[in-house]
Amino acid sequence: MFGGSFNPPHIGHLQLARKFINKLQLDLLLLIPAYSPPHKSAYDMASPFHRLNMCRLLEKYDEKISVSDTEIKRGGKSYTVDTLSSIIGDYPDSQLFLIVGADMYMSIQGWKNAERIFSMADICTVPRNEDDAFMLEAHSKFLSRFGCRSIILKERVMTVSSTQVRNAVKCGKAPKELILPEVLSYIRSNGLYI
Repeated sequence: MFGGSFNPPHIGHLQLARKFINKLQLDLLLLIPAYSPPHKSAYDMASPFHRLNMCRLLEKYDEKISVSDTEIKRGGKSYTVDTLSSIIGDYPDSQLFLIVGADMYMSIQGWKNAERIFSMADICTVPRNEDDAFMLEAHSKFLSRFGCRSIILKERVMTVSSTQVRNAVKCGKAPKELILPEVLSYIRSNGLYI
């Protein structure tokens, strides 16, 4: 499970998904856009409908990526513990992995029912730089006290944020190195982030 606001999804998201698909030999990676992320404000947030549609544009880049609308359908604040419980119901015999960014990993112990999350899935992340790698390793030792099993990818992925992409779009730039052409076209044709 790779959840997030995906506001918008970008090349960094795709790289991260593909690296974990390969590293963990996943049968399926569920990309799950949040209806309303509990850790983010609604300012400059595209509608759940648009974010879901933009995520679906990533499916063609890897046959193991599938977009789930479970949080969009549920509505309201999206809590990981609820989504994982739902996924376990849909895939009862599967081993689950939760992919989070480095910043989210550093605060995951404060998430709603964190220990229950740790009992349902291994937590996966990736460092943004060398300093991050040391910080994440130290935090994994701390989290293990709560029953968290962590997988920290050693190789880095492209450092890009959705904020960067939105700011570039507002300035009329075409950030081809940051965003997939289909997503950029969708943003422009729907007048998002302007």
